[in-house]
Amino acid sequence: MKANQRKMRNRAALHGIFALVALLLVTGSAWANSEPVPFVCTGEAYTVRGNPIQGQLFRINQTSTPFVFVQIGSGATLPGPGRIQVNNLGYRSTDNLLYAIAMPLTGNINYGIIQIDSTGAVFPFGPLTGTPLPNARFLAGDVTPDGNTFYINTYPSSTLYIVDLVTKNVTTQSLSGGPVYVADWAVNPVNGLLYGAEGVSDVIQYAPIYELDPTTGVITNIGEATNLPVNGDGPEEFYGGCWFNSAGSFFVYRNSDWIYEIDLNLSVPAVPEVVIDFAGSAVSSQLNDAAACAIVNPDDIQRASIEINDVRIDWYEGGTVCGTFTVTNEAGGEFTAVTLGEVRVEFVARGARGVKATSGATCGIIPVASGYRLDPHEEALFEFCCSSLDPVLLSNARELKAIVYVENAWNQLGEIRIKTWRDSSLDFELNGGDPDN
Repeated sequence: MKANQRKMRNRAALHGIFALVALLLVTGSAWANSEPVPFVCTGEAYTVRGNPIQGQLFRINQTSTPFVFVQIGSGATLPGPGRIQVNNLGYRSTDNLLYAIAMPLTGNINYGIIQIDSTGAVFPFGPLTGTPLPNARFLAGDVTPDGNTFYINTYPSSTLYIVDLVTKNVTTQSLSGGPVYVADWAVNPVNGLLYGAEGVSDVIQYAPIYELDPTTGVITNIGEATNLPVNGDGPEEFYGGCWFNSAGSFFVYRNSDWIYEIDLNLSVPAVPEVVIDFAGSAVSSQLNDAAACAIVNPDDIQRASIEINDVRIDWYEGGTVCGTFTVTNEAGGEFTAVTLGEVRVEFVARGARGVKATSGATCGIIPVASGYRLDPHEEALFEFCCSSLDPVLLSNARELKAIVYVENAWNQLGEIRIKTWRDSSLDFELNGGDPDN
């Protein structure tokens, strides 16, 4: 009886070995004849979601509000295991592919590091050396902007796994200051540190932001992010994905389908706060993760170019001056929509005593120019009326010039343009004076 049991166990073991060999052979043959199709690094973010199916990849189009989730492929699969879960995305800038640990839909097993291309297809990264990755649920990760290092960890975890993507060697860093319930980390391209948000708690007002130094393993709570929700229960309330853009702006994606842009305010002491929140176009989901390419190749994208034209003064009365101006986004391309920052109108008056700048003007601009979004090649007409100008100065002046400033204009790549301005194309004559005299 015991001999028969041993034979049955041996046969089962051999069957398992043969199944594993068959899986490896199928996997190898399936991947041998194809090459990954890289993404184009535009600064956009990517996310995998658990809805409608686990492992479904989306591109997050941030040029519209609410943000639009554009499906890529039909879900991550491996030859043999079939559909898989990926929950620790990182974008590698050197080959423009996404990296992740492949895991089954349930159970603490990992199939190793995979690459995901722009079609949603999955490819093997190859065997690793050094510290073996444990069979665990890896829920957080990101790749450094230089493309050399992949940081991954479990949730929560006291260990950070560090994968050298050049040598394929794995090392570890013990974490202190935790464990913390951060469901995703993102590498800040400005300082190289990792940041994440904790989503579930009933003892604080806003969600805290944590900073992780991968060289020391120290985790620091840099403060609660003002207006970042924290009170809730269940996986839908976790911040399952996060990323940075090239300017260092931090985005966190709550599984309940809200995305928040956070100003970390990293001066001492740090005071993180929500800049703006965006609804997504998807539904509440679990098992989400996100990553973005924060290093943009200038050859891959046209830059936004703001032109201010046709600045005109139409009339004045007392201390009020009104007129119009146009702003045009001259650049083309899908990713060059631009948002206007601070817009102001100033005036220069010329009288018998020379040129004087007016002061104290309060201007209303219709439509509201600050925060106005211009699509590629779009032109917008703005009307301004500025009050509280010095009526004595205006009554003595013979000529008035309007100057329109756009202090900050940016596209979603974080490109900043300072003090783009244009003055009135035709000086406005006051009080019947002759501007040439």
